[in-house]
Amino acid sequence: MNNSELKAYRKLALIHFEKILRQQPEPDEADEFVDRYIRLLSKLAERPAGSPLYQGLYGAGSTLDQYRDVATDRLLELVYAVTELDKVDEGIDKYIRILSKLPERPQDVKPYVRLFKLADDDGVSIQSEVSPPSHQFVMAEQLIQIAGTDRFSSRIQALTPGVNATLERYKINTKLRIAHFLAQIMHESGGFQWLRELWGPNAIQEGYEGRRDLGNTQSGDGKRFMGRGLIQLTGRANYQKFTEELGKELGVNFVEKPELVEQPPYGVMVAGWYWNSRNINIHADKDDLRKVTLLINGGTNGIEDRRNYLDRARVVLKDSQFKRLVPQIATLSIPQNLHDLYTAKLELHPEMIADNEDLAKSVQERLVYLGFLDPPADGKFGPISTKALQEFQEIMQQKIPDLAKEKGFMGAITAKALIETSPQEIPKPELRFGNDLASRLIQYLQKKEYQIAINPGEYNIVYVEGMDSNGQLNNDQPNFFNDIRMVIDFQNGQPRIVKCWEATTEPGNHYTYNPISAYARQKGAARIQFGQYKAWRVGTHGNAEPHEALVQAGEITVCRDFNKDMKRTGDKLDTGTGFGINQHYGFDMPRNNIGMASAGCLVGRTRSGHREFMKIIKQDKRYQQNRSYLFQTTVIDGEDLEKHFPST
Repeated sequence: MNNSELKAYRKLALIHFEKILRQQPEPDEADEFVDRYIRLLSKLAERPAGSPLYQGLYGAGSTLDQYRDVATDRLLELVYAVTELDKVDEGIDKYIRILSKLPERPQDVKPYVRLFKLADDDGVSIQSEVSPPSHQFVMAEQLIQIAGTDRFSSRIQALTPGVNATLERYKINTKLRIAHFLAQIMHESGGFQWLRELWGPNAIQEGYEGRRDLGNTQSGDGKRFMGRGLIQLTGRANYQKFTEELGKELGVNFVEKPELVEQPPYGVMVAGWYWNSRNINIHADKDDLRKVTLLINGGTNGIEDRRNYLDRARVVLKDSQFKRLVPQIATLSIPQNLHDLYTAKLELHPEMIADNEDLAKSVQERLVYLGFLDPPADGKFGPISTKALQEFQEIMQQKIPDLAKEKGFMGAITAKALIETSPQEIPKPELRFGNDLASRLIQYLQKKEYQIAINPGEYNIVYVEGMDSNGQLNNDQPNFFNDIRMVIDFQNGQPRIVKCWEATTEPGNHYTYNPISAYARQKGAARIQFGQYKAWRVGTHGNAEPHEALVQAGEITVCRDFNKDMKRTGDKLDTGTGFGINQHYGFDMPRNNIGMASAGCLVGRTRSGHREFMKIIKQDKRYQQNRSYLFQTTVIDGEDLEKHFPST
């Protein structure tokens, strides 16, 4: 290890050491190590016995986090002056392992080399709360040209680094994607004029107060959580979600400090977060301005202004060359995929896997393939992915005993096992089937090669169209609640119906003949295509009678009933994320009249039955681990079920 490599390792280590040290709520043994070595390397007297940590090194009155911040920076300065590997390096490696719950460093392995992988470039970069982008996609001068005015040039200058960081983070990294993204945020913000809603309050803004669908449950929430950002974030619930999905990573609580969302770089990042949450890149790739606008706006308001910005962005970006920012040096780098991890022989805590989206996605893809994780592999390695990895290690210990050595972290043994194991090699509980409805349904799902949750504490949501709760087909008459909604789990390898309710998977007469939105009036009412979709989160449905429901948050396919014949045959298919096909209740409408209870949603007939349904599925351990969990639902044709697995 040469001196340049040693400095790079030390920089990486101290950045990560500070991050995990600050997660400790109380003074830790690691703090004592930092205090001791600052004094030793500075040739200061030892800390008097019984005196507080860091006393005499820094002024009194600072918080523990503030002490840790300046102390780890000072320790880095001091160890830089040490030209060779030293006891202090062994200590830094040791406490990173302890705080990350990694195994001890083998005696024959040098400090750091199994914790970090250096990038190819030389030197060391300093990371900030929001990591600087490695590429410059757009310059301030270009943003000013696209805005069409230099009135807000100082604000645009301040926002430009955040724009580039956002483009890189959310892979808005082609000229077409960038042009569409900039067109939308330019329109939404008046050319970067507004990063906050103009507050009157007007009648609409007064209505924010007490809006439970926005999560505004406390007095003053309406104004406190007003719209902020280049694509405006509104309501306590959305500020909380932004905090959970991005703020925690950045060390920022936007619920406690909502005003930060109107400041660089967060005012830009919230727009990228929203863009990414709706998977808009795929529509930008198709150059579909209308679809992009629908996903941003919910309609097509201002589409001509957005088109003008888009045309201007195309011209400005036409000859751009995305520049790599230099020096881009030895960042906190870990392998990009499982093969790299196996080759590097590193030992990574799940939090370190989460630091690298490409590696996280590589691990998730294998866990999905092997049946331990629901699709899709999204690169967000949280509690559910961590639990799936642990279950893989535990189950495969029967065949690979050495996996026990990597309990709680991931190293070369686990990486090799994930790469080489096939689904057929996974020990699985023996499933037992009868001729009951649950057995017929699960065998049908197997035949279709659909995902099936068989682990304890996990539930399957299934709708069968044209079938009664006794498993017998009916005539599937339009405008009737004549379908069934079920929750299925497994007990000792045998499927069972936890509960079954009357439901509909189709729109009623009213919304078939009078589609609910302008888009549906143009294309036809939506009727979900038979299949399996992972597309719903717990949320709130409805305005007149808001209630807890599963709200569409992922991609599904629907049949567009343009000819209003209430059949799927011959209908055009339409795939998207913004159809609002929710799973809610049907207001206790009679069985023979759907009325206005469904415009294409998956609807349980009664309020009480729907509340039962929500209570059960929220007990699913995957939801308990992650309140943003995306629920999977299967919708099948009763006649097709009967054809392949008859009731008699």
